[in-house]
Amino acid sequence: MNASDSLARLSRISTELLGALSAWAFPLSEIFRQHMQQGKEMSQAIHDAHNLVLLLEHHKRLSRSEAIDEAVRNALPTAQPA
Repeated sequence: MNASDSLARLSRISTELLGALSAWAFPLSEIFRQHMQQGKEMSQAIHDAHNLVLLLEHHKRLSRSEAIDEAVRNALPTAQPA
């Protein structure tokens, strides 16, 4: 076997190996992509839930404040027209 034949054989083997590696790596990259997407979706869901909790807490404080204001108004004597 001469150098030219050896080089052609090496090139063919390399091409076959690269093809096999690509076929093997593509499913892994797809799995990785799906996991990344799920991670983004989970992160967004956590962010949305946190914002909802903050909004509910703010509403609860507002409601409590309004209830206190109303109780104070009810406790104070109303001004009688002279």
